[in-house]
Amino acid sequence: MLDHPFEINQIEESISEWKTAIRQASPSCVFLTDSIEVLDATKIGYFEFTSDADDGAVYNFIFIVATVDKPLFGSFNCPFTLYEDWKQLVVQIILSIQDTSVELGPCETEPKKIIREIKSTRK
Repeated sequence: MLDHPFEINQIEESISEWKTAIRQASPSCVFLTDSIEVLDATKIGYFEFTSDADDGAVYNFIFIVATVDKPLFGSFNCPFTLYEDWKQLVVQIILSIQDTSVELGPCETEPKKIIREIKSTRK
């Protein structure tokens, strides 16, 4: 959790900035998909990409959870050959994160894609 002010509507901008920095640091990265999800009062943005390592390709998943006033950033990575085994579990774990500083209504069991799905171009 970063200790600086953060507006919920800054998730798209943060994702764009992270992707720009990653492209500059490692131009060979291939971006896969991005998404912004809203579950109850919690907004979660994430993107995934592959990168190169000495022993093969790496699957990377970076997420941002927007809380009332601070962002929570996190990441997951594994060998690309194993990503299909891990991806759904990682998404479920991330989508289970909730901002407990906000009073919520009845819990919803499925995330709603109410913002939009961002289609990334592959390089």
